[in-house]
Amino acid sequence: MYRDSDLQNIFQVPITYCQLDVNVEQMAKECFEYYNEYDKEELIKSNVGGFHSGSLNLFHKKSKVFKSFFKQLDVEVKRYQAHIKCPKIKGLDSSWFIINNYKDYNAVHTHPQSVISGVFYVKVPEKSGELEFFHPVTDYLDMYWPQKNITEYNSWNSPVWRIPIKEGKLILFPSWLKHGVQPNLNKTESRISLSFNYN
Repeated sequence: MYRDSDLQNIFQVPITYCQLDVNVEQMAKECFEYYNEYDKEELIKSNVGGFHSGSLNLFHKKSKVFKSFFKQLDVEVKRYQAHIKCPKIKGLDSSWFIINNYKDYNAVHTHPQSVISGVFYVKVPEKSGELEFFHPVTDYLDMYWPQKNITEYNSWNSPVWRIPIKEGKLILFPSWLKHGVQPNLNKTESRISLSFNYN
């Protein structure tokens, strides 16, 4: 049996998460107000169903709760960047929110032309799905290490890593990492998330 000293993890993927001190009830309220009053034409990006807002870069300056969120976000992103030593960033490039209703989800995607991306969960009802990250070489992993031959999953052999979500949770990750969100299976309540890119 290998000792810990015999193994070295290389090419690691840095993902971090924390809770922010944000009034998510007020933020959810303002997201619904934005949906009803500001953005009549939804965007189709990674969302399958649901509503994808336009850029929040100007909108959040008018809102105390969004202003507080982005101030805290900047601190966490700079801390993350300094720790993992990824390319330096100039600042926030884009931000948006998504409202997913029953069976709506986000397909697997990346965030091109960005360095650090992330998501903040505003409203998370029961059975509204989890965030999924996909191994950077998923195709090769399945070719050489078929899943049917795996008896116990861990961080070395898993093609998918799921992270439970909850309201107020911030998750940061490299923009090149493939990810998606499971369908919201709550028939009566929406899941609201706010995503962003830094470069």
